[in-house]
Amino acid sequence: MALTTHHCDAPADEPVIRHLADAVAPRAARTLIRKLLCNEPPEAIEVAVLLTSELVANAVVHGRGEAVLEVTYAPACGLLRVRVGDHSHEVPVLRHPSLSQDHGRGIAIVEHFSSCWGIDGPGAEGKCVWFELQLPRAERGEGSWN
Repeated sequence: MALTTHHCDAPADEPVIRHLADAVAPRAARTLIRKLLCNEPPEAIEVAVLLTSELVANAVVHGRGEAVLEVTYAPACGLLRVRVGDHSHEVPVLRHPSLSQDHGRGIAIVEHFSSCWGIDGPGAEGKCVWFELQLPRAERGEGSWN
């Protein structure tokens, strides 16, 4: 698990917080990320959408009750931070499923594609799983991910 977080001196937008509690939560989270990142390169948006969807789905499936999604985006430096909290005290485990297994890849995907990720807690109220993603952007003089 990568624990080094990125630092951005540019101001971030106010965090967007959503309370999600059912099977449509991942879809709502994907829609939110697409709207927030509409000026970023399409491939960066899709990576952010995938990672967010994985964390929200994990929280809805394995957490107890409502999941809380917090998204902080600093467009000037292209830094996205997504936190998903739930009431479970069990932390996600990086698994290495066989090709025939149809689940167990979420945290591996987050680890592979995020700039860094981690877990806050568990504590009395549960835990929070988060990731950061440094987004490339032409206006910042950065290349694409291709």
